[in-house]
Amino acid sequence: MGKTTGKSKGNHRTVHNRAKLAHRVLDPDQVCELLTPEKLLQIENRASDPFLPGEGKFYCIICDKHFINEGAFKGHEKGGQHRLRLREVKDGGFKPSDAYLISGKGVDNGKRVTQKPSAQPVATNKQQQQ
Repeated sequence: MGKTTGKSKGNHRTVHNRAKLAHRVLDPDQVCELLTPEKLLQIENRASDPFLPGEGKFYCIICDKHFINEGAFKGHEKGGQHRLRLREVKDGGFKPSDAYLISGKGVDNGKRVTQKPSAQPVATNKQQQQ
């Protein structure tokens, strides 16, 4: 009798993780670092690479993607994913100070002061006309 075929105990997620990491793009803060004038010149003046789509000529810095031709690149720039990514990069990306604010560890300025509701009744339109 042979062994039963079934799911192995520990190594069953590697294919999914490998595929997920292969399509990983740069984070918005990493893209902000690439947008300096010196690095932009380096990216634009790169030699063509035959292993990249379109030989590396059509590259979107914001989305970290290569395209086959100019038509595909222009279509990408009009798309929603590019615009969303552009908005994220314009905001400046994620900073460590943002993490502190999100977790509630921001500046403590003491007890919060809330406004008490006004005791005066609000006049309606009919009362104002009289």
